[in-house]
Amino acid sequence: MANIAEILKNAPRGLKLYSPLCGECELDKVKDGSIIVDNDTDSWVFSHDGRFDVNGEMLLFPSREVRDWEAFEKALLKPEDKHSDYVDLGLPSGTLWKSTNEDDFFTFDGAVEKFGDNMPTKEQWEELKNNCTWQWEGNGYTVKGKNGKQIFLPAAGNRNGTSLYDVGNYGNYWSSSLDESYPNSAWDFHFNSGYQGMSYYGRSYGFLVRLVKTKGGNK
Repeated sequence: MANIAEILKNAPRGLKLYSPLCGECELDKVKDGSIIVDNDTDSWVFSHDGRFDVNGEMLLFPSREVRDWEAFEKALLKPEDKHSDYVDLGLPSGTLWKSTNEDDFFTFDGAVEKFGDNMPTKEQWEELKNNCTWQWEGNGYTVKGKNGKQIFLPAAGNRNGTSLYDVGNYGNYWSSSLDESYPNSAWDFHFNSGYQGMSYYGRSYGFLVRLVKTKGGNK
């Protein structure tokens, strides 16, 4: 059985969770191997493996819909050998894609301020979609170029305030491109197990960031 306390030990306070006992709830803290959550009326304490009763069954889950803690963990997991290598997928533009996401979720303005021209444009996301093979792995996509090289894009969900949504089911990644018709919105690349595409969202959403560069330097 999953060690849920270990999975949640570095999660932000206020992370949305679910239990049949108390309904929608929020993470308060992980302390001494116990998981403390709050709902609108009370606090609840679960053991490290999500049991409310030592002899009972797991009753704490990532959400009402998502019951798979392993998928939840994998979607947020940072590889032990995390590095900054950029991968040449053989794209027509010569764009290289970083092998890992940047840590955390970012608003559009926060991402542009921090990463600037290293963020992919709307056109670069579309090039990645149209020139690679996309294979769903249960918690994200392996994206393979025609030259056989590949990257992995986890379906790590999105953040709105302190609440994390759709972990393991959806991926939302900012581009650097504003929507010209609605300047308060920007283009993002998003996907689930059966779809990949572009849309525009309000710039205050917390989305993922995957960086790019051109051969020989940044674009």
